[in-house]
Amino acid sequence: MHSIPTEDHAALCLALEIQPHERVLEIGGGHNPVARAGILIDIDFDHGLHRDGQPLGRGIPGQCLVRGDVTALPFRDQSFDVVLCLHVLEHVGDPAAACREMMRVGARGFIETPRKWTEYYAGHPAHLWLIDDADGSLVFEPIPYDDSPFQNFALPVLWSEPLIQEQVSIKNRNIPCVQFLWRDSFAFQVKGTYADMEKQRLANRHYHFARNLLWRLVPPQRILFHAKTAVELDPENARYCRLYAFLLALSGHLRQASRFGGDALLFWQAARFKASAVLSKRGERRCQRLMP
Repeated sequence: MHSIPTEDHAALCLALEIQPHERVLEIGGGHNPVARAGILIDIDFDHGLHRDGQPLGRGIPGQCLVRGDVTALPFRDQSFDVVLCLHVLEHVGDPAAACREMMRVGARGFIETPRKWTEYYAGHPAHLWLIDDADGSLVFEPIPYDDSPFQNFALPVLWSEPLIQEQVSIKNRNIPCVQFLWRDSFAFQVKGTYADMEKQRLANRHYHFARNLLWRLVPPQRILFHAKTAVELDPENARYCRLYAFLLALSGHLRQASRFGGDALLFWQAARFKASAVLSKRGERRCQRLMP
């Protein structure tokens, strides 16, 4: 299958040959919903835990927003001609139920998720499954780690290099992402089981994600949400509080940083870190030594 540029919604609808009369459902449209979808269903309109804290997009006239769960869609059988599900299934505790529900309510659809190996070098703390497509089937395996084995090293490059971003997001989207077209029904396999993640484990995931990105000198504004989430989930953890305070100090919020354990030493470290954050290996190593 050719790469489908899902970041370009007009090109996406053209590639999927969505006709003007067709009824389109988007599942989990998040902060950037597809305008062609008449109905958008999302489990979280407010907190954005799965969207790095970004609010749900609400600015498309005529689009109906429904709060609901992909594992129990509140629609009748075959209510839609097309079902779009972009970067949702990796977040879902019961992907088998989600797959069955999409087939129940839709005649055909398109699913996109990170590819299995993409999770190892990029990943996200809210992702639960390694996903791949094999012989026309979607395959799900539980993610076996809480801290990325390769420290999420690819994300800073993707965010900071426009040419790479263009290659990954548009021209070669099907390399880092599973792009799965289905009609009538599709096969899937869930290997292993997923147990609800306790707060401490989820906090640990967000902490490591934030620390890995800071290690790569990602601007603190991109990291603060994850450090804050770790503290909210496990407020007694001194490591989480200190990292959050450090990021707040880097962002200039010294008074707020003090509430989470920020002290004179941490403020000095943050100031030195900012001064050393230059695009050189020497500067990167100096910054890493100053991290809490």
